[in-house]
Amino acid sequence: MIMGRTNPTIILVPLVVVLWGVMLLIFGLSTIYSRASIVVNGTIISSETQCEQPYNNRCSTTYTLQSPDNDFRSYYQANSNDQSLPLYFPNGTTILKQKGKLSYEINGQETNDFPIYFYLICSMVGGALVMGGLSAFVVMVRATFSPSKAREKL
Repeated sequence: MIMGRTNPTIILVPLVVVLWGVMLLIFGLSTIYSRASIVVNGTIISSETQCEQPYNNRCSTTYTLQSPDNDFRSYYQANSNDQSLPLYFPNGTTILKQKGKLSYEINGQETNDFPIYFYLICSMVGGALVMGGLSAFVVMVRATFSPSKAREKL
């Protein structure tokens, strides 16, 4: 490395680290947010499960729910991922999932099956990668363009 110059490919390394960090951060936080934003309240009166063919993978279940006061019906689609509620509930099951909570109630019993620690660790590692990558980038830029280096060239 020549004094006052930095190899352009070396500068890309911290930026790639920042990019990976941002992806991990978004992955972790968006999954937590998606689960917390679900609102379901009612009794299942019917359900229909569909899976992609030919391997029966990526299933989704659409639940038809009757509201607690029998005023209206609502629908909830459960998918095969962590942010969704489970795919298989029998008809007659009462579900209560409030916005802002990761847990939900099934027939009055609270269930908390969301792997919060995994997503928090992903988010923390992503945040650390972003901070570390940005710090390394700033150090490299300062080393390349510092006034003391410019004076040395004169």
